[in-house]
Amino acid sequence: MTVTCPRCGTRYRAPAAGPREGASYRCTRCRAVFHPDEPTPGNADEGEPEFVFEDLPPPQPEREPATENPRRSRKEAPEPPAIDGADPARFAMRLIVIVTLLYGLLSIYLYTHPSVIRATVGRIPLIGSGLTETRLSPQSVRITNLKGEYVRVLGDHLVFAISGSAVNATTGAVRGVQIQGKIVGQAKEDRQTIFCGTPPPVLENRSLQDILLFQKLHTPPDWSLAPGEQTPFTIVFTSPGTDLRTFAVEVVAVQASRRRPGDVGTTARAGG
Repeated sequence: MTVTCPRCGTRYRAPAAGPREGASYRCTRCRAVFHPDEPTPGNADEGEPEFVFEDLPPPQPEREPATENPRRSRKEAPEPPAIDGADPARFAMRLIVIVTLLYGLLSIYLYTHPSVIRATVGRIPLIGSGLTETRLSPQSVRITNLKGEYVRVLGDHLVFAISGSAVNATTGAVRGVQIQGKIVGQAKEDRQTIFCGTPPPVLENRSLQDILLFQKLHTPPDWSLAPGEQTPFTIVFTSPGTDLRTFAVEVVAVQASRRRPGDVGTTARAGG
């Protein structure tokens, strides 16, 4: 007795006892599962393949092959080899070395070329000229014709005035000359600083307010004192007291003139 697969037509020889009722069979060629209700009689010598049927468990649905989790694949994938120079610590070290070398070269160049610094900083608007001032020794200017006296001004106020002349003792023009006066009494000491270059006022015709304003005046930007020339000055103390014992004057600041040959400006002339 033979049975035939309904899908591919392959015939099989059933066991001698015949297929059991309700049994399921699977084709070994196409894997189809079928239920042979009535086996087809046939000749066992026809040359067909002979197979022995066995009871099979109920067919199970075929499972789809599991797909690989892309996240897991990315995690399990080997990391690319590190590129030389990509280490942050090594990169930072190289950067520090390069910056240090550049700073050293720049420092050497600026130290050997101070005029470059002065010219560059001098171009800064508003503050450039002040940053590039060339300071001179206070001994560059000498004080002559010094005297001090009490003077009554408008409003019957008594003030103490120190007057004299500032002489340029250098071989070049100077500017920004500041002179500080000092008076010492029994109870206190007072100091006052003025700029040279502004003509002293006639104190008898001035009020205290005018004198205080005069003390704060700066010299014109183009004013300078030529070599060997002198300019008068007056320092006024508005609350001197009547117990003064001594007074003194000293030069506290001198700057080199920025004027070049051919520049037109205000220059102090010799005077008494």
